[in-house]
Amino acid sequence: MQRLGELLTELLRQRPTLARKMQQHSIWDRWEEVVGDKIAAAAVPVRMKGTTLVIGVSNSTWMQELTYLKPELLAKIQKAIGPELIADIRCELAP
Repeated sequence: MQRLGELLTELLRQRPTLARKMQQHSIWDRWEEVVGDKIAAAAVPVRMKGTTLVIGVSNSTWMQELTYLKPELLAKIQKAIGPELIADIRCELAP
C-alpha cells in the first residue's frame, strides 16, 4: 500500500499543469513573509491569470504605490517561488 505522500507525488508528476498551479499558489502562504507586513496589510493575492499574479489592493493610494514598487515587488516574488512561475503582477482595487 502506498503512502498518501507517494500518491500525491505521483499525481503531480503525471499532471505537470496541476503541479505548476500549486507552486504558483504557494505565494498565498508566503505572502506576508515575501512582501512584508506593511504591504501585506494593504494588498493580497487574489488570483492567477496565466503567469500573472493579480493583487487586490485596499485603496487607490496603495494601487499607485504598488505600481511604483512593481519591479521590486515582482523581483521579491520571483525570488521566493521562481521567475518561471510568476512573470508579471497586476493590481486591482479589492471589492
